[in-house]
Amino acid sequence: MNTQKQFNKKTSQLYLKLTVLLLMLCSSIHISFTYADSKCTTVTKNLWAISLSCRGWTSQCYATSSGGYSHRGGAKTFDSADSAQRFISQLSKSIQRMNPQITQIASEQHTPCTND
Repeated sequence: MNTQKQFNKKTSQLYLKLTVLLLMLCSSIHISFTYADSKCTTVTKNLWAISLSCRGWTSQCYATSSGGYSHRGGAKTFDSADSAQRFISQLSKSIQRMNPQITQIASEQHTPCTND
């Protein structure tokens, strides 16, 4: 009887291993079929901000959406340099005297894929 229990246990373990192997195989086949007809293009997204010359600051400061200035994390960001330029014209005179410069602060790349 003890031999029968061992046999059943080993059989169950074998079925479990085969099931896991089969699932892994199926998922890899699915992935290869999914991407076989995919079209991928790399998209670059630039982020822009307006850097300022802030007296007494040891690091760069940036214009905020509320019309003030802050560190990099509080900066108002723009998807284009043109949008940033338009925002400069809306800044208060005191902020405009802080030498506003359009600065690229990030460039993100990702590659979305679509199935055709």
